[in-house]
Order: sequence, then C-alpha cells, then structure tokens
Amino acid sequence: MGHCRTRRLAACVVLLAAVAAHGIAGTVSGYVEETATPGGTFAAAADWTAPSAAAAVVSKVAGGDPGYVRAGGSYHVYANVADQGNPAAGTASVNAGVGSLSTASSAAAATGSWTVGGLSYNWRSAALTAKAGLTDGSIGYSLTSTDSATPANARTQNFTTTADSTVPTGTAISSTNTPGGTVGRPEQGDTVVYTSSEPLEPISMLAGWSGAAIDVAATISDEPGTGDVLRVTTAAGEVPGTPVLLGRNDFVSKSRPITFGQTGTASTLTREGNVTTLVLGTPSATAATTGAAAQMRWSPSATVTDRAGNPMATTSVLEAANAVKEF
Repeated sequence: MGHCRTRRLAACVVLLAAVAAHGIAGTVSGYVEETATPGGTFAAAADWTAPSAAAAVVSKVAGGDPGYVRAGGSYHVYANVADQGNPAAGTASVNAGVGSLSTASSAAAATGSWTVGGLSYNWRSAALTAKAGLTDGSIGYSLTSTDSATPANARTQNFTTTADSTVPTGTAISSTNTPGGTVGRPEQGDTVVYTSSEPLEPISMLAGWSGAAIDVAATISDEPGTGDVLRVTTAAGEVPGTPVLLGRNDFVSKSRPITFGQTGTASTLTREGNVTTLVLGTPSATAATTGAAAQMRWSPSATVTDRAGNPMATTSVLEAANAVKEF
C-alpha cells in the first residue's frame, strides 16, 4: 500500500478503506496538506452579509422637523448603517439613490455623527437640491450600503419621504379665558391660539426650538394708530409671526405697557400639530377689563416656514367670531 505524509492518520484510514471497498488495485498515496505551526491551526471566517440601514431620513439643510422636502429646497439624506457580518468587515460606502428627488441620480454619503428628530445617524449625504418640479406627496429614494469584504457585499433598501411645496397660511386666531378668570381682562393663564393650515417649523420661529413648551414673555402695548398689540419676545428678540392686534385700545394705557412672564411665572409658547398656543404668565401690572367686544387680527410672517421650508403667506387672519370679549 501507499504511504500517508500527514499527521492526520484517521483521514488516511478513511481514504484507504474507501479505495478497498471499491476494489481499486494499485498503489495509492494520500496527501492531506496543511499549514500549521506546532500546537495550533489557523482559519479565517468570511463576512458574507451586507451592511444594513436601520433607519434613514431626508431633512432640510436648515434642520428642524425631518421627513419633508420642498421643490428647489436643499436637503441631506441621513442613515444609520451597520455591517451585519460575523465577524463584520466594516461598512465601506453608502450611496443614496435620489433620482426621484433631484436631478442627480445618486449621492455618496460620508461618516459622522448627527442627531435628527431625536434619532442618531452615522452617515450623511452632501447637501442636495430637490427638483424644481417636485410633486407633493410621498416620494421614494434608496440606500445602497457596501462592506469592505472581498468580494464585497452590498444591500439596497428603499425608503420614502414627503414632498411639500404648498405655502402654509394662517387660518384662525382666538383667545380663551383662564378658568375662574375675569372675562375681558388679559391675565395669567389666559391663552392666545394661532392655527395654521399645516404644522409650522419651530426653529423658523425660535432657534433650537422643538415645539415643546418654551418660556417667553408677552407684552401688550398701545401703539399709535394701531391700538393694543400683543407681541411675544425672548432674550433674542421678538418671535416672528406672533404679533396680534387686539382690536381694542383700552387694555393698557399708552404710557404703561404690560408684560406677562418677564418675572414670576413665565409665559409659554407651544406648537402641537397645526396649533401654536401662547399661555400668559405673571403680569407686570393689572390690565384693564374691557366691557366691549372686538375682533383680533393676526399678522403672520414669511420668516416662519412649514416643515419642508416653505415661507408662510403673510395674509392677515381676522378672528372668526364677529365680535367677542377677548381673554
């Protein structure tokens, strides 16, 4: 019989037994080659699994509420991608397929760390520009993630965002009296409610604002030729899109404006859906109680945008009720 040039005698025995069972005559030599060092054998495990994006989102370059893009607007594609191999070779590249959104068909993303809408992302595309003729509604894009394995593994996943190029408008303005308060007198706990055709972008009103209740001050002053005007301010200045003409000139005197929330309990501003609500804080003085009804008028600002970045229409909004006591 032949000879076995290996330390794995058992493998040779199996080979020789198989030869004998099939009646093969002659000399058989079995060779089992191995690369080894005394005391151990080395093996490499391959990565056969492509990376995967657990989440992706489109967000306008200005930031704020994600998931919306307008025609001609600038945006990024964000992704949270991890290689799923075991062991993982690592993610080599991520490319966004944005042909439905932009004139460019794809855009490479780069690594980094971003928080958008309260979620963390580790890849982001360069700033992209949406098509001028983008149609409103749900619109798709894709992500292709490739790892560093040889051969490389790639995975393409599909996502959607919302295209919105419709200009937001103011639709209603109203005030309410705090429970147990005096009807017709502005006081702590009273509210002013601004309603728009769609949710407004909080950061277009206040830098860094998420829409959650934030401390502000509100001032009512009697302005020449206008009458009593309510304005909302912070340390950074007046909040755009918040001035309201109260339709009266007897809540305060011309020489004595009243500020709510500058000291004591702050006034607050909150955005929930289409509604932005101002709650008056501690007044600096007691306002007069009006005995007459009036209609408030809200003056929106083009500085304020919707979530896609469309500037708000500046058409003023008259209170729906013909005449009611404010506050």
